[in-house]
Amino acid sequence: MQRKLLCALLVSALGTLPGFIYAEEFYFSEDMLKFGFGLSPETADDAVQEAQTGLYELDIYVNNRFMRTMSISMVNTPQGIRAQLPLSLFFRMRLADECIERLLQLPKNSVVTNIQEYLPGATVEPDIAEQSLKIMIPQIWLPEQRITEIAPFRAWDYGVPSLITNYQSSFQTSKSDSGDSKNAFLSLDSQFNIGIWRAHASGTANWGYNEGSGSYSEGNLLNYYVGRDFTGIRGHMHAGSFYTKARIMDSIPILGVEFFDNDEMLPNIDKQFTPTIRGVARTQARVSVRQHGRLIYQTEVAPGPFELVNISSATSGGTMVTTVEESDGSTHTIEVPYSTSPSLLMPHRLTYEFAAGRWNAEGSNNVEKPFVVSAAAGYGLPMGVTVYGGASASSGYNRLLAGAALNAGYFGALSANLSHSSYSSVTEHLSGLQTNLRWFANWDDGSYLTLDYNLYSGNYLDLGNAISRRSQIGSITREDQLSSSLSASYSKSFDTIGTFYLNGVYNRYKTGSSRISASAGLSTTIRGISVSLNLQSSQEKSRDSLYNVTEKDTIVGVTVLIPLSIFEGSSHDYASSTNRSVSLSMTKSLDGDPQMMAGFSGSMENTPVSYMLQASRNSSLNSFAASASWDGEKIQADTYLSHDKSSTNLALNASGAIVAYSGGVLFNQMIRGGSAIVETPNVENAQLLESMQYARNGDRILVTNLLNYQNNNVRIDPN
Repeated sequence: MQRKLLCALLVSALGTLPGFIYAEEFYFSEDMLKFGFGLSPETADDAVQEAQTGLYELDIYVNNRFMRTMSISMVNTPQGIRAQLPLSLFFRMRLADECIERLLQLPKNSVVTNIQEYLPGATVEPDIAEQSLKIMIPQIWLPEQRITEIAPFRAWDYGVPSLITNYQSSFQTSKSDSGDSKNAFLSLDSQFNIGIWRAHASGTANWGYNEGSGSYSEGNLLNYYVGRDFTGIRGHMHAGSFYTKARIMDSIPILGVEFFDNDEMLPNIDKQFTPTIRGVARTQARVSVRQHGRLIYQTEVAPGPFELVNISSATSGGTMVTTVEESDGSTHTIEVPYSTSPSLLMPHRLTYEFAAGRWNAEGSNNVEKPFVVSAAAGYGLPMGVTVYGGASASSGYNRLLAGAALNAGYFGALSANLSHSSYSSVTEHLSGLQTNLRWFANWDDGSYLTLDYNLYSGNYLDLGNAISRRSQIGSITREDQLSSSLSASYSKSFDTIGTFYLNGVYNRYKTGSSRISASAGLSTTIRGISVSLNLQSSQEKSRDSLYNVTEKDTIVGVTVLIPLSIFEGSSHDYASSTNRSVSLSMTKSLDGDPQMMAGFSGSMENTPVSYMLQASRNSSLNSFAASASWDGEKIQADTYLSHDKSSTNLALNASGAIVAYSGGVLFNQMIRGGSAIVETPNVENAQLLESMQYARNGDRILVTNLLNYQNNNVRIDPN
């Protein structure tokens, strides 16, 4: 007898973009409990057949080609033992449209036990002993003998109406001999989903108070727009205020519309990333990240090396300028080049982007806001060659770009383009050229290299500089005009000495001034002890009529992390469940005293709580610090307290997501990618079969990090 698992499983998609969500009701055999307990000979055959039912992890082969490994339920039917094949399995195949239409008639949580009904002539052969399942499909139903992770357009689930808000917040307060100060920062990134439409808005707010100078505040509405898909052309549309895509042309701020082909709708396309920002803080410091002059991220860091990842407010192009404000008032900056180039395209693939609207840069109240248009396209040719071009125009300004990219095999990918700009106003006419060369390489040994070189001749202006120049009537300045620039990034993992990285930016201006910013580091592990060396340096040369003015800033640091588990015997895992460790570090600026630090950190076993205690000393000051953090399913939070003879500082940080839909309000860590809600009203402690990131909210499970436009299996463990 087959009994239904008492779990009403309802999956509601909430994802940022659509995908196919598959859910399944599981069955178990009551008679299996009798197997092996003295069954009579006449029932032995039935018992053996019954014993083969259940849930199995099987290797799936389609026409003798391995597809994937997944959990398959075997059930007893009047026709014998049959496999329950989920719809998502078929949607991974390039089936003929006629087959897809038949399968789409089924409810989305259906399973197929009689494959002949939907793919005549197809067969399914499970082999429990070999842990495999072979599916043979006639060529007429599978004309393209390949597998895809992208679900068919008509199977996409755009989800239930919902509001998803990611938040990041921080608060710092300080009491010192020079006066009290407070600072608060909040970043909100919200999206409302209704059918195929997405309404998006994001912004930041910063408030502070300094005794003596009073209060200050800054608010930025970063983006607000609506968007939707156009499946027939694999495209996406935005309408509102936003920064345009920066795959070929520059990213520009407009109040208008843009259309572009969406790479996420294609199989095996690398997704856009944001860079990791690395640096060193000499003391407890406030780190602020700006892009295009806008504050997009802010947090408090402890003394020593730090890393900032997943800065969700970053646009798709533009150097990220990071300012580290030390507790003694000194500051230093880190520049991380962040730009995307046209990817190499498969032969005959077309990529495109078009945008039109009013210029809408932050802080441009006194700047003209002319109508601007930008368009670009790229096309993949045989032999690993891609050609691309684009144009942008506004009142008195136009720019043309043409270039090509080449797959150079072992040597990576090369691209080169030439851009011409022309600018006219009442008082002047300027034109110039920009030559850009890029090299991207990622080798099998784990090393990665990017080089980006730009040479500017004549009076080349990009669109932003042209609009700013027109607004500065009668003012002709060359201070911001680049003559050349070079950015480089390199990382490599060595078997013997660890991982090395090097980043650098060199800018030279028309005035003869220049700026160099570089960082390098080496990290390694010796018998479980982690050692990292970091160097951070910047140099600025300014030229006037009399002499050169040079400003230099260099910080060197070394950190040693000793896990206490190494003292618990050679057989003990270095990654102890409590992660207790002792850290020792030293940082020194070029013209300053060395700062020595010692700390103890760890986590509480079987809890999301971690902690840190730290003491530091330099020639004139001793300081003490403590922190605690909570890495829960629904929120990430931490607090940091430091004290020295002249000041006491307290910092609080929190981040997470709030999801509101017709069934209530749910909480989660910050949500990336697609998401879905699994409702299990009869089983509050139900577990998911697949290894996924999720947060439990009573009898509901919020599953996150699902893949947009792709087949996603979300299933309950029947055990």
